[in-house]
Amino acid sequence: MAPRYSNRVEKKWVANQLRHLSLDQVAKFVEKLEDENDAPQPLAARDLTFDRVVEIFGLKESQPWDLQKEDYDVPASLSILALFIFKLKAYNRLAIDHLIIACFAKHKKNLSKQSKKSTNNPTSATSPILEQSELPINDPHDQIAPTTPSKAPESTSQPTNDSYDQIAPTTPSKTPESTSQPLPIKVFPEMSLSVQIEEKGGKKWLISGIADWAMGYGNRAALEDGAVLLAIEAKREDLYSGAEGQLLAYLATIRQLRIQANKENVMTQGFYSDGKRYTFICIRNDGTVMKSESYDTFFKRNLKPVFNFLLGMLTTAANSLPNTSPLKPGKERDENIKNLDWDVFVRVVEDTDDDTDSVEEDESCRLWITEVV
Repeated sequence: MAPRYSNRVEKKWVANQLRHLSLDQVAKFVEKLEDENDAPQPLAARDLTFDRVVEIFGLKESQPWDLQKEDYDVPASLSILALFIFKLKAYNRLAIDHLIIACFAKHKKNLSKQSKKSTNNPTSATSPILEQSELPINDPHDQIAPTTPSKAPESTSQPTNDSYDQIAPTTPSKTPESTSQPLPIKVFPEMSLSVQIEEKGGKKWLISGIADWAMGYGNRAALEDGAVLLAIEAKREDLYSGAEGQLLAYLATIRQLRIQANKENVMTQGFYSDGKRYTFICIRNDGTVMKSESYDTFFKRNLKPVFNFLLGMLTTAANSLPNTSPLKPGKERDENIKNLDWDVFVRVVEDTDDDTDSVEEDESCRLWITEVV
């Protein structure tokens, strides 16, 4: 049986041990304890509820979010795919892939038309697809002005090593002070997202997760520079409702990273889906969370708003890139940032040309599926 010691003997033993410790050793021990207590606690995005994300990141209560305009018809190939019912997540992801690709193809077609108009009419060479009041404004730190003009990156339908494809943003309506070329938007499958955040009350968290898709510019290593703009989460049919909190956690993480990178425009956007149902969420610059209704594409009437919602997101993201609208700091820029999501985010640009979905466009979408998915 082990000997039993009185409290007096135990205290004396501890005192003797402490006498043998130097002041430096004691200081290091105390510092280690403080670091452990001060370290952020890990928290997985998939375990967070909608309300918990709002609480941790200090967001504002959700508001209903409606699409203002539905200007573009859905490509025939996308309409056909919506007729199928998917039960497995892998097939659900294919349906979402198809939607992303179709929207990319349409957006690139819009940019191509705008480029032709600018070429034919020199006076409109700097006219954007969006109206002047719809242009988002970026932080001056976003503006990168190289000493020598660089050649604009060529668009390609071939996939790159870490992204599906690229979308070049629109030309600003005001002549920029910088001559640098706008950066292209990329899609990053399985994008790791993480950020440290201090909750009201002093509790520190390390929020992390892997978004099924993210969209931004640069490369994966540029995450901490606020280069990610959108996130998408896919779920099985039976887990669809549980994706709400997870997606909001990703969007709040992206927003926090942009705040830490000193971006003026910190609005983030995305959607979650099971391949049939789609719900769109955004966090406004003031921290207000907005959420759309759930669109079930089993009903054909819901496919058009889904297509236009994502197309509007791509348009907004393209206009949120560095050098897209480099206005000087001031009242005009602040007002544009404030109204960005109202003026641009859910407003899909009206095409002045006759824009019916032709066989040529449908063939283009099929080509993208062959080369990218």
